[in-house]
Amino acid sequence: MPTILSMVSVTNLTPIPSVLAMILISILFQLHEDVFILIQLTGFAFTVVSAMAVSSLLHIRRTNPGLNKSKFKVLVTYSSCECSFC
Repeated sequence: MPTILSMVSVTNLTPIPSVLAMILISILFQLHEDVFILIQLTGFAFTVVSAMAVSSLLHIRRTNPGLNKSKFKVLVTYSSCECSFC
């Protein structure tokens, strides 16, 4: 992620550059005529983000096993299966 998108406004405590980027992307999506392509792009983006989240969970569990001290447990096989389905 570019560091400029993670900047937070001190007065409003909001990520203003990220919000502006999302507004720009939304305006560009509004200019497209075919709705079905936008639906497919949204599904693809959701799949990519889900795969990245599950992959990062697997990576953190493998590299830092001491960090997993919560009472909420999810099997690694479940995460692996979800990542392979994405």
